[in-house]
Amino acid sequence: MKYVALDKISACGIEPVQSGFRRLLGPMSGLWNRHRLGLVITEDWARLALVRHQVGSPQLVDTQMIPFDRADAENWPSRIAKSVTLIHDYLHQRKLPRIPVNVALLGHDIGFRRLILPAMPANEMAAAVRWEGNKLFPFDLADCMVHHEIARRMKRDKADFAAINVVAAGHQIIEALYGQCQAMGVVLGQVNILPCFLSRLLAAESSIDRQACHLILYLDDDHSLGVFVVDGHLEFYQEFAVQPVGGLVGTASIDNISLLGDELISFLDLYHAQERDHTVQFIILCGKYAGDPRTAAFLAETTGLPCRPATGTMTADSTDAAAATSSESIAALLTALAPNHIHPLAPPAYHYRQEQRMFRQRTAVAAVVTLVGLAAWQYATYSTASSLTHRLETTRIEKIEFENSPAYRTFLTLSQSIRPDQSGSRAQTTVVDSRYRALLKEISLITPSSLTLSALGIRSEEGRRVAQLDGQIRLNDFSPEIVLARYVETLGNSPFFDSVTVISHQKQRDGEGSILNFQLMMDVRA
Repeated sequence: MKYVALDKISACGIEPVQSGFRRLLGPMSGLWNRHRLGLVITEDWARLALVRHQVGSPQLVDTQMIPFDRADAENWPSRIAKSVTLIHDYLHQRKLPRIPVNVALLGHDIGFRRLILPAMPANEMAAAVRWEGNKLFPFDLADCMVHHEIARRMKRDKADFAAINVVAAGHQIIEALYGQCQAMGVVLGQVNILPCFLSRLLAAESSIDRQACHLILYLDDDHSLGVFVVDGHLEFYQEFAVQPVGGLVGTASIDNISLLGDELISFLDLYHAQERDHTVQFIILCGKYAGDPRTAAFLAETTGLPCRPATGTMTADSTDAAAATSSESIAALLTALAPNHIHPLAPPAYHYRQEQRMFRQRTAVAAVVTLVGLAAWQYATYSTASSLTHRLETTRIEKIEFENSPAYRTFLTLSQSIRPDQSGSRAQTTVVDSRYRALLKEISLITPSSLTLSALGIRSEEGRRVAQLDGQIRLNDFSPEIVLARYVETLGNSPFFDSVTVISHQKQRDGEGSILNFQLMMDVRA
């Protein structure tokens, strides 16, 4: 499938010049060009905008639009697969395969709502959001990925309340997007709904008071949106029921926009009826028909509110072609300018992979920091005799803290449950007892606070000593299997144990959390 390029800026979108060295390292060119790509996917088309960050305003390099077939109107996975495949080819053609791609979604299976709820703990808030959200969304939230965040806090009748933004998207949409991007090697920067990205327009409008309430009108032939923003946060949005008919900018735009006059007044009345504390003070125009000055004049006369097109979002030429392209590509452009690596709608499998990756990175960093710390400690130890006094004082403080720590209490508990054989001589018993105490101390020190030990047994078996360890992991917001894997690895690195093996493990749900019962077996070194 070929790209259909409806708009392209040549005056302000300069093609990057590739020297021999940069051509050789083409896949890493994003490090010095600092490119980003925004992709907007609707039920009818997908539009992309390639942006290059430089000193000052970002520069729009290229825009393209991908129309969908009518057969794909009800098939989100098909539209997403087609869009991601084209994006993959597009980035490889420009030798920018690893730059982040921000994706904005808009459709009937995707929605946003604002809730006002009393202040409550986070786990109760999540349950309340789903319960109340099912009353407001036109689809079942059980079939959706749901993300909520607190936009602002307030007091009503001396009680604490929170205004909560709730975004929901169908499971099949999100899973198709993340699965297709992973299969094609496309790096996702952020996935959200289009109105969330349009609300970022105020960040570029430095002359506008962010503490006031503003209305952003996105005007296009296929989709027209009214986005209400308060304090820089998305407050409410609505798609226009009446869509403008097709026509050339400058010849038919006023006829198109005039069809929205009555609908726009109804939307403003609806918003003011819901939000009595906020009144729209300004209208910002963007989209296909925003560049015509007659559009701003007509809407200002219709609504009685100051109205102007969006400006300051990019470095653009003053030509009519550049202005038209800037207006039509504003949705994809603002999507590209959003922060990267934020995934409010990501499926659990994606978060699990990210946690594993972060764990490996943090482990590597911790190992390097530990080695550097040990080297510095060795140098400080032997550099001067005065450091000995400091070490003694530090050791005394650490001893006091250790005796008050959970690790020491675990050590005492386990030492009471295990006693060496008292049939031998007193000298032999003292040696065995000291070994057991050292072993129990080691277990106490390396056992994390999220893990509870219930039993420890040591027996002789075929000329070697074998230890059996029983315990339980109880967690609410993290995988207990990862904690168990880390613990097994830590035991294996201990000088006291060898051949650590998981004999059994059983996971069960406990309210909103998980409980993992496990049993380990290991060889005890002499």
